[in-house]
Amino acid sequence: MIKAVALLKEKGITDISVDFIGTGESEATLKRLVKTLGVEEQVRFLGLRSRRYIYSCLKEYDLMCHPARYEGFGLTVAEGMAARLPVLVSTGGGPYEIIAQGRLGYAFENGNPQDCADKIEAIYNDYPAILEGTDRAWKHIITHYSVKRMVNEYMHAYLRGDTSTDL
Repeated sequence: MIKAVALLKEKGITDISVDFIGTGESEATLKRLVKTLGVEEQVRFLGLRSRRYIYSCLKEYDLMCHPARYEGFGLTVAEGMAARLPVLVSTGGGPYEIIAQGRLGYAFENGNPQDCADKIEAIYNDYPAILEGTDRAWKHIITHYSVKRMVNEYMHAYLRGDTSTDL
């Protein structure tokens, strides 16, 4: 993601910014990369934020980008779709599955900063049309990933004693 922002900056696209929410082992390395690539004005590390903060602020963003190389389910992607944001994820893994392999969101080749930058630029250049597709993704998330639905399926599985149910 950071390298993609630097590539966009090289092309003169400087009005894109990225907020990283959360912490992790690689935070110091990522901060050094931001400095090395000269994108300090575009990249912020917000640290840990409360669920209340996430729920109240997520809808204010223009895009949810989830560039993880390895990810199981990808709850943040579902949350972005529930907030009616366009989502961009790396191929493979749970997030790519959540966006139905690109039918409900956008994907770039895992580990490829140039492809990530190209997809961000395409979304940036066609943003009004991109926003129109968020309703379909929102409906999919509400139908397939709502807490109410998942609890209901768990309850039915427990009542049946079914340990092989794929929720």
